[in-house]
Amino acid sequence: MKTFRRPMFRKGGSVNSGIMSGMQDTRTNFQDGTTEQMIKDRAKLYRQYAGDPLANLLIQGGLGLISGEGAGKGTLGAVATAFQKPTQQALAQEQQIGLKAVGDVLAEEQAMRLADVKERNKFKTLALFQTARAQLIQEGNTDPTDREIEQRAGLISKQGAMRQQQNVYLKEIEDIKGEFTIPPTSQQAEVIYKFRKNVKPKLDKSERQLGRQTIKSKDIKNGKASKKSAGVYINIDSGQVVRVDQNGTVVVDEALTAQLGK
Repeated sequence: MKTFRRPMFRKGGSVNSGIMSGMQDTRTNFQDGTTEQMIKDRAKLYRQYAGDPLANLLIQGGLGLISGEGAGKGTLGAVATAFQKPTQQALAQEQQIGLKAVGDVLAEEQAMRLADVKERNKFKTLALFQTARAQLIQEGNTDPTDREIEQRAGLISKQGAMRQQQNVYLKEIEDIKGEFTIPPTSQQAEVIYKFRKNVKPKLDKSERQLGRQTIKSKDIKNGKASKKSAGVYINIDSGQVVRVDQNGTVVVDEALTAQLGK
């Protein structure tokens, strides 16, 4: 059976038909009202079955008072004695109801969120196969097999992930350029990016506290950089990691430079 030739996989077909029938649009709210209100309503419901703690307190305390608990301690002493245990029970019951209401409501909301994620992932997968089939047909394969559609869908997914990574990378390069009064070139920004990603995490804490840690070839004269503090820098012109000592002497660190390309 040609699974991916069902109506829902046809270009322009309805996504709410076939095996997608009954799927709902993504929910924007997981419940009516706020979570706080839901917890209050749930606690109220639980009290209807467990008994109102306040009512139980008054009944049990009153019965204790009538039966003579606290007799001989005066009016206030008798009331305090008669109501001591019922009060403790009422507080414990109210706490249990509150904790159960909070736990149940939050667990239900989490379950609904997970269900929404699964529903969206299912839709994305089906849409991906629909796109894959459409591409194959446009390329002249008018009757693609399920295996061909699956392979094309995998390729599309991989290409999409690569584009996303490339977009993130390009944004980071642009962000680096925006840090400088005189922006570096794209090539220089790429060198800075590699230094921060592959080299800087390997440095000692004291060696990571030098700001941007960049240096240019024009800043180095006769093997010295007079305006730089001692530390590790990336030469954005040569693409080398260099160390500057207390005297300003600049030495290329071959080991760290090799880490730039990893």
